[in-house]
Amino acid sequence: EITIPKNVSYIGSEALTRSYALEYINVDEENAYFCNDEYGALYDASKENLIQYPVGNKNTSYIVPETVTNICSCAVDGGLYLKNIILPEGLKTIDSEAFLSCAVSEIILPSTLESIGWGAFVNCIFLEELVIPESVKTIGDTIVYSFFPVDVYVESMDAVIDEAAFGIGNMVVEGISKEDFFDLFVKIFV
Repeated sequence: EITIPKNVSYIGSEALTRSYALEYINVDEENAYFCNDEYGALYDASKENLIQYPVGNKNTSYIVPETVTNICSCAVDGGLYLKNIILPEGLKTIDSEAFLSCAVSEIILPSTLESIGWGAFVNCIFLEELVIPESVKTIGDTIVYSFFPVDVYVESMDAVIDEAAFGIGNMVVEGISKEDFFDLFVKIFV
């Protein structure tokens, strides 16, 4: 656990990224710039921006609050325990690498989403399908790139799609299950 004191007004975008032992982020109640939820996730004071989910938290499911309109860069990067993330209607932006190397197997993108940043779902090895709703107008570089195939469906013909949005081709690992690959990843990086 970490506590953000009342006088902290700035936290760098990757200050807490991949802190695998971090199970809870606590923000002093008198802090005017940041707050946390019951899961220990860090938000700006308005709770419109999810800044950092504590990736050491053992919860397998997470419901992002309805007030959130932006998932910040690297906010859930390395979320090795999260299998299911529920995103709210009203979410507009998923920033770059927001879910990088996350164990999510299912994520439903809301109909209000407008933009997906580069690398948003890279190395989400359990993710098998990603449906990009018609509301999305901008899709960044390499949003999906995995060691296992991912089916991507884009509902809008009007979206501006980066030329390498879906990688140059997903790297496919043969002869090893996703679970064994995941265990190997955890042993190496955690």
